[in-house]
Amino acid sequence: GGRGRGARLSQLNYPRGVVADGADAILVADTFNHRIVRWRFGAKRGELVAGGRGPGCRMDQLNGPVGLALDGRGSFLIADSRNHRILRCPLHGGAATGRKAAAHVRPAPAAPTEEPWAKDVLDMLRDYFHPGRTGMGLEELFRRFERLDSPDDVLTLVEFDRIVRTYYPELAFWQTRLLFSMVNSSGSGFITFDEFDQRFGSSP
Repeated sequence: GGRGRGARLSQLNYPRGVVADGADAILVADTFNHRIVRWRFGAKRGELVAGGRGPGCRMDQLNGPVGLALDGRGSFLIADSRNHRILRCPLHGGAATGRKAAAHVRPAPAAPTEEPWAKDVLDMLRDYFHPGRTGMGLEELFRRFERLDSPDDVLTLVEFDRIVRTYYPELAFWQTRLLFSMVNSSGSGFITFDEFDQRFGSSP
């Protein structure tokens, strides 16, 4: 890493998990590249260990991996957060296809109750975000929102809170958190463009 955010094997994109793999290497959960990479001491680029085939739910794909652990039996475990599963992969032998160690360990949460005030706020935001007002398509607007440290294909709670407060500064954080949960229908903790479009596109 250390070469800016990106998808090359010499780069990382929001890494959120690391575990030592012997004395001279570490495994890194490269979250927004949807892959696990092994970095050896002094190396200028990592080695693909798992994932790296785009976000997805196949057994050779990952979607937002956030944690790693060794199982003591020659394999490692991946917390594949947006797929709501734990995968086991061999430590050595090239890019691996995982197998389920525990499926759906975090069930998708029930949809939050849409209180009338919250629905009204989201409806008003849909009007504010309309291309007729902004002069740009919804996807372009989504990517132009100011980020703190996330890539431009997702929004975190803090980033969403800042956007909402631009229009509704009087809202408390618990209120914007509820609004966030209503938009983030997957419960992943990150609003994707598909979720944003589903809520704020021209068709409710």
